Amino acid sequence: MADKQDKSQTKPTSLQATIAGGFAGLLCIAPLDVVKINMQLQTNRLEGLKWAKRGIVHQTKGIYKEFGARGFWRGNASAQWLYLFYGGSQFFAYDQIKRALAKTDLSSESKHFISGAVAGTFATVTTYPFDILRTRFAAQSKDRVYTSVLDGFQKMAKAEGFRGLYTGLAPSIVSILPQAGLMFVGYEALAPVFKELNLPFGAGDFLAGAVASGAAKTAVFPLDLIRKRLQVQGPARSKLAYGAIPEYKRNMFAAGRAILQNEGPRGLYRGLVIGVLKAAPTASLYFWFNARALEILVQNEIFA
Repeated sequence: MADKQDKSQTKPTSLQATIAGGFAGLLCIAPLDVVKINMQLQTNRLEGLKWAKRGIVHQTKGIYKEFGARGFWRGNASAQWLYLFYGGSQFFAYDQIKRALAKTDLSSESKHFISGAVAGTFATVTTYPFDILRTRFAAQSKDRVYTSVLDGFQKMAKAEGFRGLYTGLAPSIVSILPQAGLMFVGYEALAPVFKELNLPFGAGDFLAGAVASGAAKTAVFPLDLIRKRLQVQGPARSKLAYGAIPEYKRNMFAAGRAILQNEGPRGLYRGLVIGVLKAAPTASLYFWFNARALEILVQNEIFA
């Protein structure tokens, strides 16, 4: 009994944190992500597609009518690779930064914010090409531009060069710094509170992740929208999102100004509700599964 207690209090190794984070990253919610991306890519040019401008329900019906049930999993192969590598690299970096800051005099909130912000940035940069491809797959019409993950990378690299694989990276980093930092601060603060409720199946981690992620996502949503608009620039732009995406300068400030001028402030929040509905449960599963996976790895001394 004492041995089990000691193991439960053992801190996970960096390898255990990376593996648990990678598997946690696989728990994405593809249908909600597809609907969110399509709503973010809407502009005032979508006049002929009535369903595209009537909110979540009509957007969902429209995708189903246009593509069938399979349409909600467009780009899911690239998404799985994205979330696998993103989750692993994020929790690896988070663990490393927390260890490095452990001996400093910073407050616990500051340590968690810095660790989360740096980890989120590291994961974003290392997996960004998968993120672009995921967005473009979700924005394709029936006349597909990309047929597979490999085909997508080859076409983007040939037509847009190395820079094309990182289009929209600046707003991604600007948004992920506060979002990841706030998410981890919120989770680390709320998890112990919910844990005291002794909820079944470790539901405290689930609820803490939902609240923390929802708040963080709302705070930075306009930057996320600008990122999606920039990700579908390039030679294939006219073939994505029904050809309705304007051409923006590859600058987040210029793109933001253009959206405000043409669509008003509301244009920066297209898809916010579905974005939060997707982010909250995804993060909940993300943190919950990561916590459960760490327990199994640590208690059984796997990859210790």
